[in-house]
Amino acid sequence: MKPADCHRLTLPTLCVVALSLSLAAQAQAPADASDLDALRQRIAAPLMAQPLIGQQPLVPLAQAARLPRSEQPLALNLSAALAHDSNVMRTSEARADRLAILTAGLRLDKRYGLQRFTLDAEGSALRFDEWGALDHELVNYRGAWLASFTPRLTGTLSSRQSQLRDFSGADGAPTRVDLRTEREQLVDLTVGGVGPWRVEAGAGHLRAESGQARTLEANARIDSLRLGLGHRRPSGLDLALQAREGEGRYPDGSGPDFHDRQIDLALQLPLHAAWAFDARLGQFQRRHDTQAARDFDGAVGRARVAWDSGARTRVEAGLEHELGGYEPGTGGYVRASRVFLAPAWQVGARTTLSLRHAQELRHWSTVDALALDAGREDRTRATGLVLDWQPWSWWQMVAQVRSEHRASNLAGAHFRATFGSLAIRISI
Repeated sequence: MKPADCHRLTLPTLCVVALSLSLAAQAQAPADASDLDALRQRIAAPLMAQPLIGQQPLVPLAQAARLPRSEQPLALNLSAALAHDSNVMRTSEARADRLAILTAGLRLDKRYGLQRFTLDAEGSALRFDEWGALDHELVNYRGAWLASFTPRLTGTLSSRQSQLRDFSGADGAPTRVDLRTEREQLVDLTVGGVGPWRVEAGAGHLRAESGQARTLEANARIDSLRLGLGHRRPSGLDLALQAREGEGRYPDGSGPDFHDRQIDLALQLPLHAAWAFDARLGQFQRRHDTQAARDFDGAVGRARVAWDSGARTRVEAGLEHELGGYEPGTGGYVRASRVFLAPAWQVGARTTLSLRHAQELRHWSTVDALALDAGREDRTRATGLVLDWQPWSWWQMVAQVRSEHRASNLAGAHFRATFGSLAIRISI
């Protein structure tokens, strides 16, 4: 077969090849304890991090299956993928295309005495076969200095960038790619007090930008200060109360400056050796300096539970609810609620099969009753199947098929899409 013909292979053919190879590898290589531990670490990685719905199907760092962390402090990851997308613009009029995805990543995890430095960075180039105008690049990273000054005084200095393709709108054009970029810098200090008590303080800067203005927090800058009190029991129960005050603005001048206030209660509860539960529940409030009609408030939060059923099966489930500002016209806000279920099964010593299902509801509340998105409500669901085969610690193959569907009361905002890919990843 010529190299040029590989780009024309159908997705079912690729998946059959991947499954055949994985089953053959299992027959040749029995499991050992280290293999099982490595696969369990990969299963335990976050399967459904934000964003869950309607975004680029191969989101770096968070959602794609990944190689387990190497024992080496520095590692270089490279991957190449062939994919087919039945609706590249996520619009009611589907346009299908094939694409190639090349990714290079750098991973650093180094300790110097009590100090630890971590970096996880990844750059991806996406190239389409027919719709070349949609070619784009994504750069994602997160790095941190985990500092320990004394046994009771610790801190974290971190920075991250999350970049992905945003399909939140209903006006997709074959000549435009809307990217969403979030950049955040945080500094946190924790002071251990008497017994299990601790005091937490921190500051942060968040910048969100999106080419799709009809979505939550499309273009805002927010500077925040946080103060919290935590309590941890010997059983592992951890409870923390945190208050945050923020000052924000819209750099493009689309709205007035605003003030955020949020109070959160966070809980981490190890129910059992095979169970884990964490949740955060809070009240969020935003007030604008000159346009009170744009003000909003409400409950926000998330909850996640993970269950290990034996050594080969893991199930994660969770839900979250968030609020965000809405810019076009006189403004308003967007409510987003999500729920997900992600079971994973270790088929063999080197093969993992995982199912990922998520549903999301978004509701637009606009100040202007005649605004284009007034009363808009989108219901979206996505279901994906991922086959992960890793015959060697440095080599991994991932095949996935995902179906997406969005129903909306806004004309032209509905879509159906099926995405499939086969990727090869190596770690140096």
